[in-house]
Amino acid sequence: MNLCILDAAPLRHPTAAVVRRTLLDYAARQRWTPRTFFLPDIQIADCAGDFNCWLKTPGVCSINDANREIATAIVQSDLLVFLTPVTFGGYASELKKAVDHIIQDISPFFESVTGESHHEKRYGRYPRLIGVGLADRADDEAARVFRTVVARNALNMQSDRHASGVLHPGLGQEGIETEAVRLLDAASPTARETGGVQRELAGTSLPHDTALDTGPRPGDWGSAMPAPRSVLVLGGSPRGERSTSASIGRYLITRLATHGVCADTMEIYAAQRTPEKVASLLAATDQADLIVLSFPLYVDSLPAPVIRMLERIAAHRRHEAPGTRSGAQRFMAVVQCGFPEVGHNDTALAICRAFAREAGFTWAGGLALGGGHGLVQSKPLDSLGGKAAHLRKACALTAASLVSGRPVPAEAVALLARPFVPAWLYRLFGNLGWRLDARRQKTSGQLRHRPYET
Repeated sequence: MNLCILDAAPLRHPTAAVVRRTLLDYAARQRWTPRTFFLPDIQIADCAGDFNCWLKTPGVCSINDANREIATAIVQSDLLVFLTPVTFGGYASELKKAVDHIIQDISPFFESVTGESHHEKRYGRYPRLIGVGLADRADDEAARVFRTVVARNALNMQSDRHASGVLHPGLGQEGIETEAVRLLDAASPTARETGGVQRELAGTSLPHDTALDTGPRPGDWGSAMPAPRSVLVLGGSPRGERSTSASIGRYLITRLATHGVCADTMEIYAAQRTPEKVASLLAATDQADLIVLSFPLYVDSLPAPVIRMLERIAAHRRHEAPGTRSGAQRFMAVVQCGFPEVGHNDTALAICRAFAREAGFTWAGGLALGGGHGLVQSKPLDSLGGKAAHLRKACALTAASLVSGRPVPAEAVALLARPFVPAWLYRLFGNLGWRLDARRQKTSGQLRHRPYET
């Protein structure tokens, strides 16, 4: 049996040290072969979001770095463990930089799984998944988000068993060891299909206790806040200004402008390239009354560079600009995914909500769009006619509510919750689109290639 560990925890993290020892001791008793990737020491380029791993070099990322070695180890393992600090309820950016590249291990083609659209398997089998989150203290909300992200990853990878838990110093060393062993027992490839814990965690279904709250927090909006005078729109796509995220952000700005509100834009991927640009973005977040983050869904969460920037913003506000943590500034998000069902975006919005809390913003809510790229294709929303009418109306309603000192309205959220085409039709034309794109790339016969199979 092969055990693959993606370790994103700081080297001297005390809870992580206990978990690492427990994992290796367990593997030794089971006579498994463990392989650990200590991600803080591994250079992995950010996923470019270009789909080359599906179309140009099917099954292999076009970026030749450690991501390929990790993707190979995942496919060839029986059990995959994510060990990570819990960041806003999700994964730390050090883990997410590797997780974003897992898409090379699955197929671009769509199918229905448990009544939802997902990607087909590229390989015949995938490892069972364990997510071990590390926190400073018990936090039920963050733990619910974390368990759901792990479950979503398992579902998209079509892993046949998963388990997850959040460990913290309050459990004590013995409690941490016991919980780590429980997770290993539950998801182990050799685990029997009996026992209460195993039945509870079996399969790829989502946890029953993880109905995520993505709306404004109760009590934050008891009365209208002052109208925002300055708005900062942060673009979170690797495609920058030529992305669907940027198109939606620009249209929202035009709607805000009709109410006399001035807005500025900054692209996160460009801003992360130099310390000076990072400092400029941090300063801009200090000054804005309202911050809007617009980004694509990446593996059930935010892209790694976006998480990395949110980590920097939260640390900056906590240590360097504590006076900004009064809750007077507002934060909202716009996320869009490549699946027709809008519910895929819930985990990302829940992470944004948790970020707002930890960074001292007032969470203004979020807009979630299914099939975003297929609908917008990076074009101006005004040029898309009737098919994007619901998206334009949702942006207009949101802008009007924000400038009146209110959060994202439920009507706007509901508008985007309805698929613009039936899911079966989206999957049909989506799969046709992949085949046509592969024909142009002259890779039609390679789309189901399995380069990492033993």
